[in-house]
Amino acid sequence: MRAVLDFTRPVALVLTGVFPFVSDADDPWALLGRFRDATCPGSYLVLSHALTSEDWPQGAEEVLRLYREEIQPMYPRPEREVLRFFEGYDLLEPGVVSTPAWRPDEPVAPELVAFKRAVAGVGRRL
Repeated sequence: MRAVLDFTRPVALVLTGVFPFVSDADDPWALLGRFRDATCPGSYLVLSHALTSEDWPQGAEEVLRLYREEIQPMYPRPEREVLRFFEGYDLLEPGVVSTPAWRPDEPVAPELVAFKRAVAGVGRRL
């Protein structure tokens, strides 16, 4: 990897839809910390993550059951735990928000902003 990327210059870690498939037992926060520490200040983290059913109760259990039984285990997390991935980063506006609400090209219906089944954010490494 270092033969292709110059880690002395800012890079972007694009981890959209990755960490919902990393279990707590594998400590995804430590894993991300190793990625973060390999980059220099000014690098970016782009991350999206599925939220737990307590954050999007309608239909959540069926989706999670499908993943668990037919695709691969998924580990959605409460929004407060998703925010932990951004430790060591300065969050860009609008912060960690419902995925349709992250800098949309057109206005987003309020119900899509409020319906949080997944969130996204971008942070700049301090």
